[in-house]
Amino acid sequence: MNNLQNDTHSDNVDSLFAPWNKGDTPGTAVIVIKDGQILLKKGYGLANLEYKKPIEPDTAFLLASVTKQFTAMAIMILVEYGRLRYDDSLSQFFPQFLSYSQKITVRHLLYHMAGFPEYDDLFLESGKLDKDYPRSADSMRSSFEPTVKDALAILAEVKELHFAPGEKFEYSNSGYVILALIVEKITGQTFSQFLQQNIFQPLDMRRSLLYDETRPQIQNVATSYTLEDGDYKDIDYAPQNAIYVHYQT
Repeated sequence: MNNLQNDTHSDNVDSLFAPWNKGDTPGTAVIVIKDGQILLKKGYGLANLEYKKPIEPDTAFLLASVTKQFTAMAIMILVEYGRLRYDDSLSQFFPQFLSYSQKITVRHLLYHMAGFPEYDDLFLESGKLDKDYPRSADSMRSSFEPTVKDALAILAEVKELHFAPGEKFEYSNSGYVILALIVEKITGQTFSQFLQQNIFQPLDMRRSLLYDETRPQIQNVATSYTLEDGDYKDIDYAPQNAIYVHYQT
């Protein structure tokens, strides 16, 4: 668990994470690296409250929107390879979008400046998606569980953007889903395959993967919780979980 059990580094980190290491709360996995040397690798708190399963150094966590840095890196790799330009328009890849797509560039998508509404909101407005999420993984699954292809289709139906491309910043999950699909369009690979071959494997990220519509089995995963009225609630399930969510130790 801890490479330097009696080291000052361990004592300092133990003290910092003591409030989450009492055996009754979710916690975290911590690694401290200096000059390429691992000084500390340890888990604090519980990965699952019901089963009192402790967090270990190799516990996997749902990274949610932290995945965006990997999507951006994938785009940058393709730019470096000469397969893509930042000023290429969305319409070059997906002509099914309306004429405004000619003014949306890859750069706008990367910078959260494209103006798209969130696909979650569009699914809710369409009545396809129920509103009860995120919720427990033990709950009944929704009848509609959208994939990235569903997200692309509903975004392509957008008649009007929130603002003109490049006009302002507005945090956008929709833009990053489109970026992942651009990677697939250019390479002919699934986004998961591209990440494995070009990022995870070269960097020896052995416990990293993309969660998509194939719903891969992931070992030793921490349950996600929210604190509600003093109690921790399992929120591991959302019907749109298959829309490119990334797990990593």
